[in-house]
Amino acid sequence: MLQLVRESIGDPNIEVKIKNISPWQINHVVAAQYRKGRVFIAGDAAHRHPPTNGLGTNTSIQDSYNLAWKLALVLQGKAGEALLDTYSAERQPVGQQVVDRAIKSLNDMAPFAEALEVGPAQTREQGWASINGLFDDTEKGAARREALLRSLDVQEGQFNALGVELGQRYEAGAVISDGTAFPAYTRDPDLYYHPTTHPGAYLPHVWLERDRQRISTIDLAGRAPSRSSRESAGKTGWTPRRRLLRNWASPSRATASVFDKSTTTCWASGCVYARSKTTAACSYVPIASSLGGRPREFPGPQRR
Repeated sequence: MLQLVRESIGDPNIEVKIKNISPWQINHVVAAQYRKGRVFIAGDAAHRHPPTNGLGTNTSIQDSYNLAWKLALVLQGKAGEALLDTYSAERQPVGQQVVDRAIKSLNDMAPFAEALEVGPAQTREQGWASINGLFDDTEKGAARREALLRSLDVQEGQFNALGVELGQRYEAGAVISDGTAFPAYTRDPDLYYHPTTHPGAYLPHVWLERDRQRISTIDLAGRAPSRSSRESAGKTGWTPRRRLLRNWASPSRATASVFDKSTTTCWASGCVYARSKTTAACSYVPIASSLGGRPREFPGPQRR
C-alpha cells in the first residue's frame, strides 16, 4: 500500500503514515423519508453514492442548511411543527436525483476503462503496456483511440451537470404554489440549468442596479435561508400571502424586481419574493409597493 501511495504522489521518499485501512463499497441508497418523529437524518445517513459528480458534500450541507433554519424557527416559536415535515418533502427528491446521477455517471465510465484496456487484475507492467498500446500505429490502435474519444463524450454528465447542481426544484414543502406547473425543460435537465422564478426553483441570477451600484438578484435576497413562491397581483393584493410566508414558510425579504423571460424588463405586476439567498420562494407583489414608484427597465436604478 505504501508503494502505491508513493507512486501516485510521484515521490518514493516521502514519509507516509497509514492510520487505518477499511473496506469501501459502491452504494445506490437513499432514505424513503428524512424524518420520523423527533429523528431527522441528513448527509450520508440519508443518501450514499459513489463520488462521481462530486455532489456528496454539497448535498449534505444543503440538507443541514435546510433543516437548521426550520428547526430554529420552530424552537423559537415562530413556526409550527408542520414546517419540519417540509424538510423531507424538499430534500428527499434531491437526494434521489443526486444518487441516481452519481450511479449513472459511474456506469458511463465503463466505456472509458474498456478503451484503456486496464483492470485491477493486471500487474503494473501489464497496465502500462495496455495504455502504451493506444499509441500503436495499427488498426487496433486506431480503433482503440476512436473508442476512447467516444467514451469521453458521455463524461459531460459527470463533469458538467449544471442542471443537477443548480436546477433542483422543490415541488412540495415550504413553498407557496402559484397554481401553475414548472416550465418544461428545453434541453437536457441534467446538463443544463434552466433558470426560472417559479415557486420552488433555485433563485436565478440577473444583474440589476440599486443606488447606482451593480447588484445580483441573489444578493438582494439577503442572508436569510432562497426558494420562490409567487402570486398574481390582482385586486386582492399580496398582503395575505406575504403574511403567510413570513409566519410559516421562512425568513424572507422581497427583492427589487421580477424579470421577464429575456431578463430585461421588470414585470408590471410584481417582484421576486425570495425565501432565502439561493431559493426562489418568490411572490409577485404589486411592484409600486416594492420599488416605491413606477417600475423601470434595467439597466437603470431599481428603487426599493
